[in-house]
Amino acid sequence: PNGFKITLHGVDALDRSCSVLYRDLKGATSFENSFWDDEVAEDAFERAASYISLMELDMEELVSHFRDKRNDFTSDDYKLMFSMDGPRRKGDISMYD
Repeated sequence: PNGFKITLHGVDALDRSCSVLYRDLKGATSFENSFWDDEVAEDAFERAASYISLMELDMEELVSHFRDKRNDFTSDDYKLMFSMDGPRRKGDISMYD
């Protein structure tokens, strides 16, 4: 949407929301006969937090991250991140290639 701006406060709030969601989901599934795989859940939420942290990077840092860790996320995930305006960068999909 026009006028939408991601700020560092917004990124921080999103990161905290993921932590709360993880805690709440773990609590909600810790009753008898429920299944919660700690390792799988921890990995999923860690990957989500890692992706969220990419919003904080400036374009040079994002390009460097992409070159070093190309396989951390899908190409669609990276395309979205490169096209997104962040607190410290203006989106530029051409930097993805």
